[in-house]
Amino acid sequence: MKTIKLEDFGDELQKLALEAVSNLEKGVNEVAEDLLSASQKLAPLDEGGLMESGNVDKAINLSGSIKASVGYNKEYALRMHEDFYQLGDTSARKSGFDGMTVGRKYLEQPLTIYGVKYIEHLIERMMS
Repeated sequence: MKTIKLEDFGDELQKLALEAVSNLEKGVNEVAEDLLSASQKLAPLDEGGLMESGNVDKAINLSGSIKASVGYNKEYALRMHEDFYQLGDTSARKSGFDGMTVGRKYLEQPLTIYGVKYIEHLIERMMS
């Protein structure tokens, strides 16, 4: 157990807060990378390069709001995520996992399925 003098208490709290924010930023990046990886496994393959166009914009802290972005760069990525369509042969042979299927909502499915796990990870990271 660490002993803190009363006059140093504010400084110690500030250090703890900065460390928690730094750990949370790392956790957000880890969650974003995991989400990208899961979504790539679910992205359809019949359109050229969709899976490979996935990317993560690393976490940034803007006025206390820590955000990272996960997305895909192909012009048809949104259409493949949102529209209803018949999977091509290559995509149909690709297996889903954890109750998720290849095809539409390839980014939304893992975010929904793993949402609680991601929140728990962020809390754990912030406290570490």
